[in-house]
Amino acid sequence: MIIVGEKLNSSIPSVLKIFESGDEQAAAALIRQQAKNADMLDINTALCADERGMMAKTLALALETTQCSIMLDSPDPTVILDVACLCGDRETVINSVTPSQRIDELSDLLSTGKYGIVALPVGEAGTPETAQERVRIAELLVNRLVRVGVREDRIYVDALVEAAAFGQNNAKTTLETVSLLKKTLPVSKTVMGVSNVSFGLPARANLNNAFLACAVMAGLDMAIIDAAATSTVSALRAAGVLAGEDEYGIEYIDYIRSL
Repeated sequence: MIIVGEKLNSSIPSVLKIFESGDEQAAAALIRQQAKNADMLDINTALCADERGMMAKTLALALETTQCSIMLDSPDPTVILDVACLCGDRETVINSVTPSQRIDELSDLLSTGKYGIVALPVGEAGTPETAQERVRIAELLVNRLVRVGVREDRIYVDALVEAAAFGQNNAKTTLETVSLLKKTLPVSKTVMGVSNVSFGLPARANLNNAFLACAVMAGLDMAIIDAAATSTVSALRAAGVLAGEDEYGIEYIDYIRSL
């Protein structure tokens, strides 16, 4: 399981305030909090007045203060094109591409085979309602990325998490998507932004943790979570034991001892 720290995101008001204030100490502290349990850091500065400049500055801090891999997260492909080279030899994943957007703009970058890609299997009408339709679109998207030059084992297909509060079967559909993706595209990986499931509901951590445990059992490969949330990381480590992914519970034991 790859843990991606989600909190370096300008859509979070408190984080946007840190970014816009230029407080490098606060930004570095936030980076270290996420990096403690994360394998990768998602960096999104899309709501900053100077998205490109803030992305570069935050990326530099992350590279300087951690050994984590990097996820570059921007709706603007030109920002990704400008900052990707700054990652050097650090493992880097680009978040994200869809069947109709950004593949052409990023084709030169993708063709190098250097970067991992988050693939969003959305249709013209938005998020498909069924797991079968999401996987059908995912197959087309993965094949297109492979033709561009991306290695299939470096493609992370997003299972598309929608808020449980807005649809009775939303969480169930996402879990079915993960399971079906593992069977249909066994070389590609699966990813999800876990906390989206609890939007609009109270005590969100309870839902996030339960959903994450279910996703691990379904075969999730990469979880975008608050890597500083002890209860969430604990749920992830415990689920790894129960899913047979943590032999003798070594990772779980080490994590509990570190608390």
